[in-house]
Amino acid sequence: MYATSELIYLWRLKRGLTQAELARKTGVPQPNLSHIEQGGGDVTLRTLRKLAGGLDLQISELIEGPGPGYRGPRRPLTRRDYIQIAEAAFSGKQPRQSFHRYMGERFRRIVPGLAPRRTPKKQLDLVWSNLKTALSREEFNQILEKIRERRLQNHGN
Repeated sequence: MYATSELIYLWRLKRGLTQAELARKTGVPQPNLSHIEQGGGDVTLRTLRKLAGGLDLQISELIEGPGPGYRGPRRPLTRRDYIQIAEAAFSGKQPRQSFHRYMGERFRRIVPGLAPRRTPKKQLDLVWSNLKTALSREEFNQILEKIRERRLQNHGN
């Protein structure tokens, strides 16, 4: 789960809005929006309503929502899933299963040395959000371990 301030920030990025654009759209002053996104102070219900409306969300999605990128419950990942995601991240190859492709692309952006170019901070924040909502901590760590093993295997050849 995310704090309300994080959810506002992540949803704003997901919608492709700058703080200034969201401020104009909602009537919430940009300095206030910046302060809210940084976790400063309490947010009034009135302000939450404005922000939710400006982001095309329900208020509950800003209070207790899973964040952008959540796709609902899914089956637990298997060892084969971990290997396929790690291979997609390491090699850049496109696996058949869309979930493996999706996760491989995201891990490729966050693991040092795998990304083809530097990923801007705002995009990294969205990638982290996607991974955080899609995977448990154990699954995340298992995939990182498989990427590490694949990297060691590649250096050994």
